[in-house]
Amino acid sequence: MSTLTRRRAEKLQAETLHWYQDYGRRLPWRGTSDPYQILVSEIMLQQTQVSRVIPKYRAFLTQFPTVVHLSRASRASVITAWQGLGYNRRALYLQRAAQIIGSNPGGWIPDLEWLRSLPGIGRYTAGAVMNFAFGIDTPAVDTNVKRFIDWAAPSRERRTENEYYLLAKRLMPPGQARVWLHAVMDYSALVLRKPRRRLLGSTLRVPSRSSGVFVGSNRYLRGRTIDQLRHSAQTLDELFARVAAPINVERGRYEQLISTLQAEGFLEQRGQLLQLQSSA
Repeated sequence: MSTLTRRRAEKLQAETLHWYQDYGRRLPWRGTSDPYQILVSEIMLQQTQVSRVIPKYRAFLTQFPTVVHLSRASRASVITAWQGLGYNRRALYLQRAAQIIGSNPGGWIPDLEWLRSLPGIGRYTAGAVMNFAFGIDTPAVDTNVKRFIDWAAPSRERRTENEYYLLAKRLMPPGQARVWLHAVMDYSALVLRKPRRRLLGSTLRVPSRSSGVFVGSNRYLRGRTIDQLRHSAQTLDELFARVAAPINVERGRYEQLISTLQAEGFLEQRGQLLQLQSSA
């Protein structure tokens, strides 16, 4: 692992924070320290582009403004509100986390391991909440942070996750967890990301990437099925005819996929009709 001297770290901190003052992105979730709002943004940002998240984040908080509102909402309304973000399982994880938080007498606990115990929250997301909501210096490493570390402290050897976290901790200026992580993310995304983008004084347009969902894959079928049921309940025959049959998916495979969605809590059956799960 490449050495990172204290002098080098301090120079990087000063230069990166100065750059962020001039060119940092002004995103809606950066204006709050509310842990619920920050958690919503972090879950939405998992594998979804910022430009797609911004309008969905605002709409979601309008519909579910607090942990209590989300915890008591119907599952169907949460899944419907998630439309356009993909990876619908994240919506269920977020609601389950809200239910756990809402049932805790003290509400939120500013503890890394407690946050990691919540559904759908991994090491990075827990660290981000610790930084952005509670202002507690906590290393949080995602793809952008890794790119920044590899640029700041080049290494010929492949780094382990723990090595990235060690370097992230060494780079973090004490008492500036919140602004530092934002600065690192933006510098990595806007300057270091290939192809390099240097027009930092103007509004950047970062082209969206293809979702990479292979037509006929289980992910494709799951998404199309949930999209169909966001609008109205349907029979299995209707769903099969609209989702699976046009792309030559076998009936047995599709029925198994429907059973899986039911077991995971996405769907329920009322008589002959399948619909999004109505209970919380």
